[in-house]
Amino acid sequence: MGKFHQYVTAIAASFGSLAMGLLNVWPSYTQILYKNATLTPLDEPMGPVQLSLLGSLPSLGAMLGTAVVGLLMQRLGRKRAGIIISLPFVLSWSIISATRSSLIVLIARFISGAGGGAFLVYGPVFISEVAESSIRGTLASGPVAFYCLGVLISYLLGWFQTYKTIIYLNIAASVFCLTLQMLVAESPVYLLNKGKEEEARASIAHYRGASVASKPVLEELSRLKQQITPSIELVPTENPDVEQKPAEGETEKLNQEQVEYRKQSILQILIATLSNPAFRRGMLIVATALTMQVKLEQF
Repeated sequence: MGKFHQYVTAIAASFGSLAMGLLNVWPSYTQILYKNATLTPLDEPMGPVQLSLLGSLPSLGAMLGTAVVGLLMQRLGRKRAGIIISLPFVLSWSIISATRSSLIVLIARFISGAGGGAFLVYGPVFISEVAESSIRGTLASGPVAFYCLGVLISYLLGWFQTYKTIIYLNIAASVFCLTLQMLVAESPVYLLNKGKEEEARASIAHYRGASVASKPVLEELSRLKQQITPSIELVPTENPDVEQKPAEGETEKLNQEQVEYRKQSILQILIATLSNPAFRRGMLIVATALTMQVKLEQF
């Protein structure tokens, strides 16, 4: 059950990206209605400036969302932050379904962009904190894959569904996103940062599918504690009153060895990353989604 919980959390953390894909494509087929004096569902058709804002305001809202979500995650935790940043989707689509004002629609678009931008930060962070190394690469590709999936779905809806039906489906997707955030368990990293070690151990056990007293859970807890509060080794000097000045030649040799070590470390990291099956699966998922999106746009 451990990996199942990790997959559920990855889907929950990535679903906001799908919602953002839906809202970003929506103007491409809706602006035809909004600028038509006969077909527009608004009180009056939109002008060129309003139509440009219809597509660009979510990006401006995303700037606000990315700036705020880090503080929410740090203060409130990953779970409650996910619930909060899901609310703009529900609120914005509910406003659009009820209003006939161009100004209110534009405001709603800005609000939805704030939620979408927040999820671009929230998803990768949350997934990286709960996923085990064997599937972390696959799960970390979820936000990008879900965004591309949202774009594809939105194009299909634009072809086959009516204006009101598309809005109601977006509301349903937003409510589902909110519901998913309520089902996940809190990140053990956040709990450790708040000094809640017992709750962090329970969270690790939940995501690893093991008992709280099992060896894998205790090892994972120890590893996270070392990452959050690394130990500092104090090396005493022979005479603290005398400043130690290494020879110039030894200093230069030491610097060269450090440079070589860093180069080798970077190369080893790249080789290990490229040879990781989880990383390759993640890249395959993203490449497939992007290819399908390009093909659909050409069609």
